[in-house]
Amino acid sequence: MTQLSKPPVQLRPICSPGNLQGTRAGLTSLTLTWDEPYATCKLCPNASHYRITGPDIYVEVTRPPYTLTGLHPDQDTLIEVRAVTAEGVSSGPESFRLLRLPPPGKPGVPELSDITDTSATVSWTPASGIDIALRYSITLYGTLVGYTRDCHFTLTGLENHAQHRVEVRAEYEDSGLVSEISQAWFKTLLSPPAGLTFSQHNGLCRLAWDSNPAGPWYEVWINGQIVTDQAYFSYSFELIDQSSGPGPHVFNFKVRAYVEVEYSAVSELQATVLDGVRPTQPGTPVVTDISETSAQLRWAPSSDEDRVGGYRVLVNGLRMLEVQEPALALTGLTGGSLHYIDVRAWDSAGNVSTPATTTFKTQGPAPSPPPCAPYVELLAYSATSILLKWTFVDDESAGAGVKVMLDGHHNQTIFIYPITYVANLKVNVEYTLEVFAFDVYGQLSEPTVLVFTHTGTDPRVGKDQA
Repeated sequence: MTQLSKPPVQLRPICSPGNLQGTRAGLTSLTLTWDEPYATCKLCPNASHYRITGPDIYVEVTRPPYTLTGLHPDQDTLIEVRAVTAEGVSSGPESFRLLRLPPPGKPGVPELSDITDTSATVSWTPASGIDIALRYSITLYGTLVGYTRDCHFTLTGLENHAQHRVEVRAEYEDSGLVSEISQAWFKTLLSPPAGLTFSQHNGLCRLAWDSNPAGPWYEVWINGQIVTDQAYFSYSFELIDQSSGPGPHVFNFKVRAYVEVEYSAVSELQATVLDGVRPTQPGTPVVTDISETSAQLRWAPSSDEDRVGGYRVLVNGLRMLEVQEPALALTGLTGGSLHYIDVRAWDSAGNVSTPATTTFKTQGPAPSPPPCAPYVELLAYSATSILLKWTFVDDESAGAGVKVMLDGHHNQTIFIYPITYVANLKVNVEYTLEVFAFDVYGQLSEPTVLVFTHTGTDPRVGKDQA
């Protein structure tokens, strides 16, 4: 018997997916959708799945839609979708060309609002592009200050009273696709005075504030009355000129900066001076029991309208000692050397008396010759201060520093630096400066004496330098 062979099975073709469409889901992603024509075609078998192919793309999915990821936004991409039957028969391709992504559109011209002395808010109309991947970079004079996905940004830390240029770009993050620049100019306000402080010393009052790089002038009001419109870093006044009589003295200060016709907001400070009267001068110190390294000091006590808080004893302008009683045992002195003593009383309000002074010499040999008097120069600085410079004449006896006395009272002691300022001077008043060099043992030179009239410009020297 002859066995007949079966005829080969004829596999039916399947229609291609229809109406293939793509929508960008992000910078590197695309969502594909398509129709499934076999559902209405009586000749097509059912599709088992779909095959999606393209450059570096091969994926099989069961149903639409499907989102491709990892695409290259800077190049065109041809994508094909085929329907596949259970027997492995695939349809012809349905194609979709994803065009390279253009840079985002240019943002709208920046608009500025809420401008202060150090901040401003910039806003703009959105750029055209893919919202999900779009962000904005904000720069000042080309320097990046931040990113945002919103259409507004607050700039902070700006220089006051200055012109600023802000630039806004739209971009797709990490793609290199950047829009054209939109930019705008704006000017910050003038900062109000910051860091107002008040101090009082023996009836001399000082109102001070932080410096401003814009270099404005300042107007100052005291208790509602303007007292100056030419202040710079501070304003000083005599307590008696603004509030005479017994304390307490209450002050309400207002200060504002200005440059030409632009004014800052007003800064305010309240201060109270309970006591502006200094204690009386102590009696002249009496020195006894002088040895090579020690001595005893005594003086008549001071009085005060409140009470004397204690005494400050300055030795050669270098050592400051504080005691409660009008007596002190000095130790650790340099043998065979002159010692200048300055005693002042102080009270709880910070007032300090006129000093009482004396000079004595310890016993024994000096450790070395005393230094020579320094060479001193006076230079103009401001209406209330002068610049003091000095050099040491003899290198072998060069000092470790200088002591400065003004009108017979200790003013300051300076180490190392050959320059200082003498402040709180009054115009057209004659002053006497004495400048002593001191060495590492604390020995003092003879003073260099200068008598000058402060004019607010170049000091006029009235006596030869010693």
